[in-house]
Amino acid sequence: MMTMNNNNSDESATLLRDDKENNATTRGGGRFKTYAMIGAAATLGAFGVLHAAQKSSSLTMGSGVRRARLGAGGPQTVTLHTGCSPLNKLPFDASGDWTGAIGAKVVSKSMSSDFRYEAALDMVETSCGNYEATVDLAVGEEFGFYLHPIGDDSDVNTALDNGCLHEGDARCPAFSSPSALAGIETCTSKYEDPGSGDVFYNRVFDGTTLSFNWGTCETTCAADGPPGCPAKSTAPALPLDAATCPISSGTGDAGYTDNYRGWYDASGCGICQDYCRWVGNSGSGGDPSVKTSHHDSFWSCRKAGGKSFNPGTNQKDFCPDPSNTNIRNVGGCGTDNYSARGYYGDTFTLEKCSGQGAAAPGFSQTADNVAVAATGSKYWKVSNADPLGWRPKVKNFGLYSDAACTQLISEADSELICSGAVSSRPCSNAGTGKLPPLTPAERSIVNCDNSATSKGCRWNQENVGEEAVSWRPSDPSPSEDAVWIGSKFTNPVDVKCAVSTGLGNVFNNGVDGEGFGGTSQSGKHRITLWKSDDGVQWEEVATSDGTNVDDVVVVQ
Repeated sequence: MMTMNNNNSDESATLLRDDKENNATTRGGGRFKTYAMIGAAATLGAFGVLHAAQKSSSLTMGSGVRRARLGAGGPQTVTLHTGCSPLNKLPFDASGDWTGAIGAKVVSKSMSSDFRYEAALDMVETSCGNYEATVDLAVGEEFGFYLHPIGDDSDVNTALDNGCLHEGDARCPAFSSPSALAGIETCTSKYEDPGSGDVFYNRVFDGTTLSFNWGTCETTCAADGPPGCPAKSTAPALPLDAATCPISSGTGDAGYTDNYRGWYDASGCGICQDYCRWVGNSGSGGDPSVKTSHHDSFWSCRKAGGKSFNPGTNQKDFCPDPSNTNIRNVGGCGTDNYSARGYYGDTFTLEKCSGQGAAAPGFSQTADNVAVAATGSKYWKVSNADPLGWRPKVKNFGLYSDAACTQLISEADSELICSGAVSSRPCSNAGTGKLPPLTPAERSIVNCDNSATSKGCRWNQENVGEEAVSWRPSDPSPSEDAVWIGSKFTNPVDVKCAVSTGLGNVFNNGVDGEGFGGTSQSGKHRITLWKSDDGVQWEEVATSDGTNVDDVVVVQ
């Protein structure tokens, strides 16, 4: 309870009397939410508080929250949850699916001193029963949340969690009293009208809490939404990344050479991290979609993550006895190198992937996923999209199966190819596959002074060691697309991102200008990605815009 001197109490009482008179006339003449009246008494009482606050440096609310003057707030992104809310306090039916049916608003004292519904800000529904909005709030400012059926703005069905402790005068009608927060002082300020005896509880912003539950002071909730919301799937969001769905640590036994051994998505990760092949003593059994056992041979995979790991959708418990590492009989637990005979059943119908880490065949793209259908080419290369004033220096090249440039395509039987090289600086020096963004020290030229007319980037004794680990094409002044680096794959692969740091610009620390003995440099970090089925006829796939100083091109 707050205390004031007699003068302030008289002032507050006068304001309250005026407010009651205004309520009596306003409600009949203009649209005024009954719930808005709930906050009116606390608001007017606060005027007296603010008047007193002018005479002292600070004032503390009943809950220990320091009050700030209105208008001193900044934008805050707040979230509202209802999965743990007292839904029995709502005047409307809340038992069904809330998606697109129940709306939410946030209202603060600076928006409306009496918490009018019409002044409240609509919140965006992020999922069933969960909402978000960005609103200006000052530390110590009062605020609250409305819930309402979408399309129904009637007084009775717009429920503010702030409000009265019990039914009282016109500001505390029966249908809204007690409010959901009535009697809870942990996160509210409490005000008692000395004239009517009405008691009000309004939320107070503490400056740090940004997650709220309607009708409670709890800031967390284990439930995803109200009981009527559809249950959320527990399946992992796909595709997983290589860290969540790693390849097995086992590397033994490449299996019998045939058209079926290779990388698959047997674990259901959305990316191909399971290496599968025929093993045993009877040779290849042919197509595993027909059978997975062939005399003394059987179809076996190095499971993603190893024998005891089940990432993605592969949640089967096939091995009740972990000590049983037998691989030749059905029911064995296998090892990091081998899944046991029959682990995937009598047939294995999954389609072979283009390579390790590639998007699983048939994996459909969603708003949250970047996996796409494979384009299936054996030859890929990137070239300089602009003429260069001098031969570039490249020490980082990689092809990736995802547009985020995180899934490096690394097939053991692929071959690095390029347009030519200066002696002792072959294209193999560039095949490091580092993930962008690179640091200046990781880019091809590390001793530039980053000025627009730098000449410190030319070859000299300071970067002899760097020269030795870089690819330098033999063309001293390449025209557009004249120099290139790429890979030849045994099986068709899908490329969605390529990085060739240094290929698009002689300066590789993000600067342009004159360098390398005064040669003019016009390159803008633009590179072009190409594909081919035979290595002779090439098809242009995409050209970067040159804004990435690591020289990156992404297939859109």
